[in-house]
Amino acid sequence: MTLGNIISTFVAYATYVLIPYIVLVIAYRVTLHPLATYPGPFLAKLTDGYAGLQALARRTHTNIWLNHDKYDIYQNPRVTKSHLYVASRLGGNPSIFSTFDRELHRQKRQVMGQPINDRSMRIFEPTMSQQIDVFLRLLLQGSHSSEPQNMTDRCQRLGFDTVGHLAFGCDLKLQTEEANRVMIRMLTMAKMRSIRALRRGIEASTISTPSWRSTPSRGGIYDGILWPEAIFFMTAGGTPPATTLSALFFYLSRYPECYEKLATEIRTQFSSARDIQGGPTLAACKYLRACIDESLRMAPPSLTTLWREQAADDPERGTAPLVIDGHVVPPGTQFGVNLYALHHNEEYFPDAFTFNPNRWLESEDPSDKQHRAFAPFIVGPRSCAGRAMAYLEVSLAMAKTLWYFNFHRAPGPLGEVGQGTKGVEKGFANVNEFQIRDMFNANHDGPYLVFRPRGDHCNELI
Repeated sequence: MTLGNIISTFVAYATYVLIPYIVLVIAYRVTLHPLATYPGPFLAKLTDGYAGLQALARRTHTNIWLNHDKYDIYQNPRVTKSHLYVASRLGGNPSIFSTFDRELHRQKRQVMGQPINDRSMRIFEPTMSQQIDVFLRLLLQGSHSSEPQNMTDRCQRLGFDTVGHLAFGCDLKLQTEEANRVMIRMLTMAKMRSIRALRRGIEASTISTPSWRSTPSRGGIYDGILWPEAIFFMTAGGTPPATTLSALFFYLSRYPECYEKLATEIRTQFSSARDIQGGPTLAACKYLRACIDESLRMAPPSLTTLWREQAADDPERGTAPLVIDGHVVPPGTQFGVNLYALHHNEEYFPDAFTFNPNRWLESEDPSDKQHRAFAPFIVGPRSCAGRAMAYLEVSLAMAKTLWYFNFHRAPGPLGEVGQGTKGVEKGFANVNEFQIRDMFNANHDGPYLVFRPRGDHCNELI
């Protein structure tokens, strides 16, 4: 028998087996599978590869927005993080992000929460303000030539420089030096292979200019704490302020009435830049907080679906079924809420794709459904511990920027960077929406803005 005949015979037998198998799997998934009657895309019923396809296209958040209903699952004591989180562990060691054990998470949260609570932020604020001043001086430098500035780059460098001081007690100099900026790409992409390379590079001091390694440590909170926590903290502490600031710059440059109202509030609430600091006066800037919350709503820093499953140690497992919103969820099923989909649900946020800070001023009742559906830092015991840090950093950076500068979107094609494109798939076609892509963290570019010094105020920055 020739090789050709052998191959032909093999293909024939494989076809006889494969085709019936595929037919049986499809028939089972469409008719008999425990989730067969649940709503959702038909292709998703046939193959788990549907989710992988959406992830590769970095559009999981918009896809779920099109198909997603809100379910109360994150504070259910019978569920835990999905086993998929194991893939995010460095060297097999669980971090606060990837641990399933509730008691271990509580202990890690207690340790991590102390350096980033409200009281600690008041102590850290002078260091944060120093990094914001670097940010402002670079904006001033660019304003002399009317050079359009990419706010994603500026804000990411600020975010990671700030958290570098908090986590490691040293200056990464990402704002001022080119050499170490590869760290930002590694951390924002959240690729585990890249993060492992990042760890090796830091430990071996192989990043091009290790000047930040030679800076004497001031006792960063991760001196002596495992690397998985440090890497997670860098990502979780640097990304939310950067994404929120980038989105806020985008929307203020597109909504002139919001820009004018916020600029007026800042410039009348404070008498000098030195007065712009954490405290009652900054807290009284209600419109600033409303603008920040609206940016967090429209561009949540984490776009990934936070997958959950029934806990293996659930005492009711096998006796009482897990029921969510009236639906029985079989053991082993992955389920989750996507923040982008939740924050763009018209039931909770009418006219959801319009930047409207006033929606947060019309009702400050935390019990209304709008406030209950707003969860940029997640809810429950696994909520983000860095909430206070993110709000303080964004508030100070935006308030000081509006004190020192006027800004507008760049002319020409650069002014369109960051916006949606008409005629493309739904979810990415809105020209007045800041476009973010799902790479675990929000991945984005732009906006490009032109800054003008406001009177003689910028002399203080020189």
